[in-house]
Amino acid sequence: MIITKTPLRISFFSGGSDMPAFFNQEAGAALSVTIDKCIYIAVHKTQHIGIKTMYDEVSQVEDVGDMQHAITRETLKLVDIDKELTIASISDIIAKGSGLGSSSAFTTGLIHALASLQETADLLSPELLAQTAYNIERNLCGYPVGKQDQYAAAYGGMNLFEFNTNDTVTFTSFSGMIIINDNDNGYVYTYIMGSGSDPVLLGTTNLNPTLTDWVTFVAGTGTYVFTNKASSRDYNFVTIKTRNNA
Repeated sequence: MIITKTPLRISFFSGGSDMPAFFNQEAGAALSVTIDKCIYIAVHKTQHIGIKTMYDEVSQVEDVGDMQHAITRETLKLVDIDKELTIASISDIIAKGSGLGSSSAFTTGLIHALASLQETADLLSPELLAQTAYNIERNLCGYPVGKQDQYAAAYGGMNLFEFNTNDTVTFTSFSGMIIINDNDNGYVYTYIMGSGSDPVLLGTTNLNPTLTDWVTFVAGTGTYVFTNKASSRDYNFVTIKTRNNA
């Protein structure tokens, strides 16, 4: 059995500039950070069945083409798997409609799991995982998605992604130091991302008083895989506390 763990993300800005209608004309950008809420995908070779999926509902088909779940169907076709497989998905949150990039985290984690099962090394780099996830969602499934969610899921951490007019993506990755300015008005925090003595000021944001007192960010690894032969790697968690004056 192979299990992947892929983080969800919070996006601070993009304005739709990760969509081809925008970046085909001029470069776009998105700043995002992955959090400690994840999508887990388990795949297991199971003899004498077609394809069995265990998501919100359990289903089994003999022909991949008969699958109703488009992302799973197109991903299986891409990696050329058509039988004797069980796929299960578990989420830390109610993922559908969360606005945290859960669909792309699912796609990225599924590709990672299936590529690991097939030992398809050329699909295991973060860049190719992100490219492949975007291609499946946008081109094969026909969903009107942009690029930022797949890249956030594949790389993890806090990153500024830039979407270039030549269809490439460049990014700047920031280390995970966050400084809180807890002034009398409350709910103001400052992101200071950098390393050593040369931090980079990214800006300040007003916190909503209804938010939880504890906010946890994941700094570092994006989607990763572990099997029954290896234990999972630990994320590098950065936890911050904000004062609630309400």
